[in-house]
Amino acid sequence: MENSITATGRENYHSEIADISASDDPQFHLCLPSSQEGLWEWNITKNRLFFNENWRKIFGFPEDRIPQNWHELEQLICPEDLATHRSALQAHLAGETEFYETTYRLRSPSLGYRWISVRGLLYRSPNGDRCAGSHADITQFKNTQEKESLLRLITDQIRHSLNLQTIWQTAVDRIQSLLDADRVLIYQFDRDWKGRVVVEKAIGDWGSTLGTVGEDNCFSQEYARLYAAGRVRAIHDIFQSDLDECHVAFLNRLNVRSNLIVPITISEELWGLLILHECKGFRIWTEEETSWLVYIAQQLAIAICQANLYDRSQHAVAVSEEKARELEKALMQLQQTQVQLIESEKNSSIGQLVAGIAHEINNPVSFVYGNIDFAKSYVEDLLELLKLYQNKFPNPGTEIEELSEAVDLEFLETDCEELLQSMKNGASRIREIVLFLRTFSHLDESQMKRVNLHEGIESTLMIINYRLQSNDKRPQIDLIRDYGTLPPVECYGSQINQVFMHLLVNAIEAIDALAERENNQRSPQISIQTELIEEDLIQAIITDNGIGMTDLIRKRLFTPFYSTKPVGKGKGLGLSLCHAIIVNHHQGSLHCESEPNQGTRFILKLPLHQRYSTS
Repeated sequence: MENSITATGRENYHSEIADISASDDPQFHLCLPSSQEGLWEWNITKNRLFFNENWRKIFGFPEDRIPQNWHELEQLICPEDLATHRSALQAHLAGETEFYETTYRLRSPSLGYRWISVRGLLYRSPNGDRCAGSHADITQFKNTQEKESLLRLITDQIRHSLNLQTIWQTAVDRIQSLLDADRVLIYQFDRDWKGRVVVEKAIGDWGSTLGTVGEDNCFSQEYARLYAAGRVRAIHDIFQSDLDECHVAFLNRLNVRSNLIVPITISEELWGLLILHECKGFRIWTEEETSWLVYIAQQLAIAICQANLYDRSQHAVAVSEEKARELEKALMQLQQTQVQLIESEKNSSIGQLVAGIAHEINNPVSFVYGNIDFAKSYVEDLLELLKLYQNKFPNPGTEIEELSEAVDLEFLETDCEELLQSMKNGASRIREIVLFLRTFSHLDESQMKRVNLHEGIESTLMIINYRLQSNDKRPQIDLIRDYGTLPPVECYGSQINQVFMHLLVNAIEAIDALAERENNQRSPQISIQTELIEEDLIQAIITDNGIGMTDLIRKRLFTPFYSTKPVGKGKGLGLSLCHAIIVNHHQGSLHCESEPNQGTRFILKLPLHQRYSTS
């Protein structure tokens, strides 16, 4: 394109402009046919504009619509380009540039916006300042640039983006701007050849078509077949076309006067339509516009196809990840089941052993305990009889006196009662221990019952009491009980006692581990706190001042078979079983708080009443 004046022709350009401006007759230079460009002159002093006939023909202005002054000209300039034009003009008038040069869009009465290349020169004379120059229509060049730019943009987005909405919106925005259409939209088909507008760009007050617009019952499978075969339809005026009346009525409701329809096909199937609407009047769609829109539709089809492939691959990945999660969950459940089976079998064996021991101990102890009172009564009777003999026979003889001194009869009389009472207390303690064992194991309870939680804790403490005692590494562990008032809790008593057993044993082992490291530098302590925190929720907290643990260990604490103990010292089952009992079997929660060398807190929460599923 050679529409601008080259630097080598600057002197000739000066001369031509000077000749035009020197004339006092504006009709003279309006009729100059000396250039294929449109020539103009602006009398700055009088603010009058003159154009040659060629300018009017190039830009399609009737004689009565030609701008007469600079203000009228600026009203025709696209508002988006006005600032650029004024900046270039002011720079030239101020002597900052050699020429007034710029490009902008000028609105033609018959051609719409046209891209114009502007060149001008300020000329000063005694008759006043004037500016004269040329206008060249570069719309085709600009459109080609814009089309190439849009194609590059869409192609780049297809390569680097899988966001269809962004690609669609970019396409319709740029198409609307480039072709100056009133509305540009992408229509996607659903079943039965209904569909919806997935994206649009509209200017003016013509309304929006976004959303479902499946009211056009005239669109049939026959139309779909034609568009799927590559049909492109340019309708210059819906009222002067062969469209069905119902289709014309439908378009009229959307304020459409002209439209251009290009199919978007994927794998020879009609996906949708790329549509341009002209609403303010009829429009003659050019072959260039049509062919260019066809190419854009092809690029959009590639983008949609690529996005669909990506969606399918993402779906496949999601399905694989879901299967992996399900497998991991199944493995975890299998591990938990294995843990529960192992512990259940172990506890069942222990329970049976405890029951057998309790039974075997309870029978003889009951016999001893029940007969001590009789023995005491018999001894008292014998002592009473002995005293009577002593009173009746004060001189029993040498042999009896020697035996009385040998067995210390006076001591036997005073100590016998204390001895029998001590035996009774011992038997009573054995009976109490047997009762604690039965309470701890709850062997006679196969269903949930309402139990006294504190009794369960005390039975557990009785069993592990020997481990609280002092040893060669630490002093006796100070046990702090802070029991609140708790109503009976509905639960499996033996399982809850197992939980308290594991938590208390862990607390003791944590204290022992710290004692080995610090060599008895801290007074060991375990506290047990219980309280009713809500109307139907109790809380038990077991706190120790032992060795504590890191966040990494704490996060894996309830994982089956995870243990920080040396091989052979622990199986990693206890805490995972505790978690399963509290969370899965009793709808409660078990939480751990700990820091290295700062001790550990296990917070256990249980509902007072279990919520049974009705499914």
